[in-house]
Amino acid sequence: MAVLNTDGLLHKTKVIATVGPACNTYEKLLSLIEAGVNVFRLNFSHGTHTEHAEVIEHIRKINDSFPFNIAILADLQGPKLRIGEVENNAIVLKEGDEIYFTNEKVMGTLDNIYMSYPDFHKDVRVGETILLDDGKIEMLIVEITADNRVKARVKTPGILSSKKGVNL
Repeated sequence: MAVLNTDGLLHKTKVIATVGPACNTYEKLLSLIEAGVNVFRLNFSHGTHTEHAEVIEHIRKINDSFPFNIAILADLQGPKLRIGEVENNAIVLKEGDEIYFTNEKVMGTLDNIYMSYPDFHKDVRVGETILLDDGKIEMLIVEITADNRVKARVKTPGILSSKKGVNL
C-alpha cells in the first residue's frame, strides 16, 4: 500500500467564495477570511464595474493588514448569448406564451425581451428550439419578422430572470 505524503499540501488547498450582494462589504469579506476563505471569485457576468471595483478595493485593504494575500479570481463572461434585464428581475413564462426577442435594449416583459446577440435573427430558423437559463426553459422559434425580431413560443415553462444565458 502506498503512503501519501500530505506535508505541504494543506497550504496549497484553496477555499473559494463567490462574492455577491450578500457578502460584498469589508466586514463580510473579513468574516469569510476568518472562516477560512483565501480566494474570492468575482463573477463578471453579474454586477457592475463599480460594484466589482469596490470589492477589489476591500480585498486590497484586507491584504494590506495581513502577512498573506487573499487571491481574486475573475470569472469573465465570455461570448455567451444573454437576454437583458426583465421587469421585477423575473417574468413567469407559461406554456404557449409567445415572446419577441429584439436587439433594442428594452426592459424585458411578456411581449419583448432584449437579446444581446445582434445576429440572433440570422442564426435561428423557424421550427428550431432555443434553450434559456441553462436549458430550464425551452422555446420554439415560430417567426422571424421583417424588422429582425424573433418570435418564440414557450414549450417548457419557467421563471426567467435577468441576464440569463441563451443556447441555440
